[in-house]
Amino acid sequence: MVDNKEIDKIIKTLEGAAMLCYEAEDVGNFYKGIEILQKVKMDNKEQLSETMRNVLLRLQEYGSLVRFDGGFWSWKEVDFKPQYNENQYMDKVPVWHCDVRTLRALQKRGLVKLDETLKFCVPVN
Repeated sequence: MVDNKEIDKIIKTLEGAAMLCYEAEDVGNFYKGIEILQKVKMDNKEQLSETMRNVLLRLQEYGSLVRFDGGFWSWKEVDFKPQYNENQYMDKVPVWHCDVRTLRALQKRGLVKLDETLKFCVPVN
């Protein structure tokens, strides 16, 4: 699958080529190509799971996600709830969190910027 960043680069290239061909009055094929790529880009977004769409909504609402101990990704000011782990010790877990695999999938589609070293994730505008 071609990700959205690659599609955007191709669209810009085609738009530039269309402008160069404008004087030759042979622009129709370029614009048809752009329309097809824009549809592919929209299809990429429509193929998001409910979890992915939920993460994007949280990113839109809070601006960024950070990684907490235990691998939980959530917004900075999230509330925590107690939860027992597999060893029956009480941990504090964010009331809402997502998995890094979801963030990686969104990054692959060009929808978020994820930095696992610095432990933050932001939407791509």
